[in-house]
Amino acid sequence: MTHNHIGKANKLCQEPQFGGAVGGILVDGATNTRVKHNDVSGISDYGNPNPNLTAFGIGIIDEAALGFVAKGNEITHNTVYGNDLDILVFTNGTDNEVDHNKCGTPAEICSNQ
Repeated sequence: MTHNHIGKANKLCQEPQFGGAVGGILVDGATNTRVKHNDVSGISDYGNPNPNLTAFGIGIIDEAALGFVAKGNEITHNTVYGNDLDILVFTNGTDNEVDHNKCGTPAEICSNQ
């Protein structure tokens, strides 16, 4: 997935009937996916009271329900800013590269970019 601009999330996406979570780009249990040169901004949970749902710009997660582990993915050279969480990494997978992104949160991922 390359060269996309993703802006503000629709408030309706936070409604339970639509899953309740908001993200710009989600790598969900995928293998060897490349997410490069994208611009993702303005993704917000609009004050959703559920602490388990975090609005993110780009996310990489395991698909636990189906048993898929995200591995070998590249999240590089993206501009991710102004989101509740710019980059979300929640996987037990290996060889996922998250590097050379312009982002602010979380600091442990974005400070070394």
